[in-house]
Amino acid sequence: MDRSKTIRELFKLQSNENKVEIIKEYELAIRGFSNIEVHNINSNSEMYIVSEASNKQNIEKIQKYIKSKLKIEDDFSNLLDKDLIIERYGDDFTKLVTIFEKDQYGNLSDYIINKLIEKHNNTNVQKDALSKGKEKLNSSEQEDKLKKLRKIISDLETTVSEKDKKIKSLLFERKTLNSKIEELENLYYQSKKSWQIMKASLDEEERVNSELNKKNNELNMQIAELKSEKNRIIHQYAEASTKYQFHLMGIPQFWIDDHKNSKVYLPTEVDNFIDEFHKKPRDIFIVFKSGIALYDFRRLKKLRGMKFVSSFEEFKDIKGDFL
Repeated sequence: MDRSKTIRELFKLQSNENKVEIIKEYELAIRGFSNIEVHNINSNSEMYIVSEASNKQNIEKIQKYIKSKLKIEDDFSNLLDKDLIIERYGDDFTKLVTIFEKDQYGNLSDYIINKLIEKHNNTNVQKDALSKGKEKLNSSEQEDKLKKLRKIISDLETTVSEKDKKIKSLLFERKTLNSKIEELENLYYQSKKSWQIMKASLDEEERVNSELNKKNNELNMQIAELKSEKNRIIHQYAEASTKYQFHLMGIPQFWIDDHKNSKVYLPTEVDNFIDEFHKKPRDIFIVFKSGIALYDFRRLKKLRGMKFVSSFEEFKDIKGDFL
């Protein structure tokens, strides 16, 4: 199988998202498209885009890119067992084209591309079978699932409503306390003014001072108690508000000075990290690019809202924005 056909078949096996990334990374020219995106690839245009991506001009671009990469990197992946290559790299376009170039599109290249096509076809057959199996679910099972979903939604709505009521109640209580503190402060100043008048008018200055000082101390104690109550309400209100939690993937341990509001994941826990990302959209997810494998980096890169850092300074800046 020659270079053009091999690269065309490998490109055809890519997902639409990967096709777009490859076109942009290798700066492939697709006639009729100035800036191709995923939504441009459909059943009508896919074969045309595959054909254009593997034309002579674009094959030369790919070959030039891979040759420059080979000069920089010493890679002996082509010496691995052929089945191990498939298991390790899957349909990774750049990695496999690099191996194909070293193999000069010989027997190893033919074996890998044929195995990937076979695997792709089997996957499609399994998807079709699964789709048909799902269609056979009876209506009662679907209704049970709908009932469970409705209950979950109802419980969530109730929880949100109760939280909103509590926040409104705390806000009202804080407003009331502020009003009482203001009244007491006014009373304090009025008392002080009265004390000055009484001091000027009464002969028993010492007795008056003592009595007014006592009253002044009582008022200060009341104000202090109300301010303490105000702080308690503010604290409750802060606890009722949404808090951020940081989810960290590949971050060196010595970067993390406080684990109180952070959850750290090992490089082997990428799937769990992605599940948490979907479950907790309000949390902050940070990935250290050099702390994970290239394959996992590409998976995470597709998730909108994921934050990537290349240095400790970037990491501090992102955490600082949400603290």
